[in-house]
Amino acid sequence: MSTKPPTLRLAESAALFLSGSLTGLSFASTILLVPRLLESPVPLMLTQWTNAYIWGKTYMGPTALATSSIYLYLASRAGKGTSRANAYIAAAVLMVGIVPYTLGVMFRTNQKLQGRARVAERVGRGEVVAERERGGIEEEGAWEVKVEGSRYLVDHWGILNLGRTAMLTAGAALGLYATL
Repeated sequence: MSTKPPTLRLAESAALFLSGSLTGLSFASTILLVPRLLESPVPLMLTQWTNAYIWGKTYMGPTALATSSIYLYLASRAGKGTSRANAYIAAAVLMVGIVPYTLGVMFRTNQKLQGRARVAERVGRGEVVAERERGGIEEEGAWEVKVEGSRYLVDHWGILNLGRTAMLTAGAALGLYATL
């Protein structure tokens, strides 16, 4: 039987559940979502990627911050300088670290995909025929250039997302180690 107070057990359970769910969601985004997106016609693929991105941004960042805060609380209860406290601190840093990783490593890819989604929406409404990366409306054939570039960017986003998944996996593993 555990001698830990119920509030501490609840915090441990919440941190492990949240870090595990973030890890699973991130991994599933790459291994399940991206391949399905790549099967779609490009305008639809870009719309679906944008919807997933907005949902992920709304959920992942705040949940990572909350999880990190719980790990820091657990570190404060584990005893200063102990291996448990250090593991909880490392888990907290890795969890919240996905935010700067996203901003630093994935930002350009995210921006390009969002820009292409806006172009695809305009094309769908019949406002433009196509638009190249450097801007400007192009004649026939330009959209095919965009199609290949957009598929590459979605695939590249999936590869970059594996970096976040690795951080979350390491954070969850450290949290589990410190909890046991």
